[in-house]
Amino acid sequence: LRLNWLGVRANPGDRSPFKVLLGISIIAIFWSILFPSLLMWAFIDPIIGIGWLLPSDLSAIELVYLAFIIVVALFWICVASITRRYIRARSAIPETSCQGCEDFCCPTWCGCCAVAQMARHTAE
Repeated sequence: LRLNWLGVRANPGDRSPFKVLLGISIIAIFWSILFPSLLMWAFIDPIIGIGWLLPSDLSAIELVYLAFIIVVALFWICVASITRRYIRARSAIPETSCQGCEDFCCPTWCGCCAVAQMARHTAE
């Protein structure tokens, strides 16, 4: 397809989209696994066993975590939508439902189905 990590046409010197997206995925997975552990560790004092974070501090930490999850999800939906639109235009596949927003709706509501469909159309 020769697309970059944003799902648009790549220049010859661009970085490998696989490596960039793999790095982003590893960071997101690591953060998702590590964050609840850090939250529990920060909340319980190991010496006296009592929580030392105030509820307002905890809420701020949870909001940062939630913002990170939302940004990663929106990034994935945008890249999948752009890539799907490119594949559909290249293969001259018409939209059948959700006229005008099918490329956005498919990755949003059933991401694994959209990825499988894109793989089927690009397999050689």
